[in-house]
Amino acid sequence: FSSGHELCITSSVFSTDWFPGIPENSQSATATYEVCYSSWASSENIVVETMATTSSGPYNSQRAKELAIDGYYCHAPGYEARRFDGQIRANNFLQLDLGSLVVVREIRLALRRNPETFDSVTIRFGPSSSPASNEIIAQSPKADPTGGLDIFLDPPVEGRYLYFKQAPRFYFTIGEIQVLP
Repeated sequence: FSSGHELCITSSVFSTDWFPGIPENSQSATATYEVCYSSWASSENIVVETMATTSSGPYNSQRAKELAIDGYYCHAPGYEARRFDGQIRANNFLQLDLGSLVVVREIRLALRRNPETFDSVTIRFGPSSSPASNEIIAQSPKADPTGGLDIFLDPPVEGRYLYFKQAPRFYFTIGEIQVLP
């Protein structure tokens, strides 16, 4: 828990009730579910799973773009599919439409701990659905050892479209995206 960031990350717990953050095949013999839960407990996050996303093709059908905004992600075995993975050595991208212009001060990402899955990434944010028209807010940012990445925008930036683009390298992964006004 970090009170300075209003951040609480719980990566694995046990639950007696099934909910969408639990893989459907994870029920144990003790009638509890091992839960991969990483809704970061920030009441300021404006990303919701119904927001429009566009992307390059996924690595496979279980690694779809919508998983980058569904509120769940962790590094526990068996939960890897709760993220967006682009194809290997492709021109991968993911774009999130926030629905209207918003002034943003921080973007939080949950990433895999392998740095090559987010290597050579350019992040743009702005009012245009055409990524090249929007400001570059980060170039090849580095995540912390747990896979977390905070991008602080000082001064805050107004925009609607958040765009991630990776040159053809290894493959591209985003576990979860949060946007804070």
